[in-house]
Amino acid sequence: MIRRRRRSGVHAVTIGALPRGEALAPSFASAAETCLDDVFGYLLYLTKDRPLAEDLTGATFETALRRWRRFDPRRGTARAWLLAIARSTALDWFRADARRRRREARVGVAEL
Repeated sequence: MIRRRRRSGVHAVTIGALPRGEALAPSFASAAETCLDDVFGYLLYLTKDRPLAEDLTGATFETALRRWRRFDPRRGTARAWLLAIARSTALDWFRADARRRRREARVGVAEL
């Protein structure tokens, strides 16, 4: 028996009739559709920059689509998995931006 209830914009699935240790894996399209706003909101919170959050959201879902076969619903929800990818994507961007700024500062000082 599977019952669905709506919780904070994401469908939570209660699983009663599945063999122990098994869980339903949502399709990528359904996971992306239900979690898009959560991922974007999280990235907007981290970056405080709407256009950047939009770009990072796209990069997050691109990465998630390439890695979808690795998603294991027994280890956590699709939402948690997508938010972890979003965090990693944002941290990668912050690190790259910091390297770019340091490089520009060195070049700017050398030109003076």
